[in-house]
Amino acid sequence: MRVLIGMVLVAIIIIGAGIFGQRYLLTTRQSLYDALAEVEAVLLQDDWELSEAKACELEEYWRNTQHKWALLISQTETERVGLAIVRLVSRIKNKEKGEALMEIATGRSLLDSTINKELLSLLNLL
Repeated sequence: MRVLIGMVLVAIIIIGAGIFGQRYLLTTRQSLYDALAEVEAVLLQDDWELSEAKACELEEYWRNTQHKWALLISQTETERVGLAIVRLVSRIKNKEKGEALMEIATGRSLLDSTINKELLSLLNLL
């Protein structure tokens, strides 16, 4: 009986941790999406100083988030997202509007594909 209770408790802990991890990934992805949208909106207005400040805020947020993501998903995926953000900041500092907008689109695409690979779904189970 103790073994059965222990196994059930371990299963509940594993499932709970999985749900918590997925919720964390989804909420931080939304925060990153929102930050990218802010950078894009300011960039489209050609306000380079504010767009650089917003991009640096995004980079700082990512630095704080990336270590937690590395516990939940592949480090390769987190590095790809991080590189897109670093390239975005660099493009904005060099006032390369087209390339910066491309990096924003790349960042969104990477966030989407990364999270969709990790979420529990029927497609991922098969």
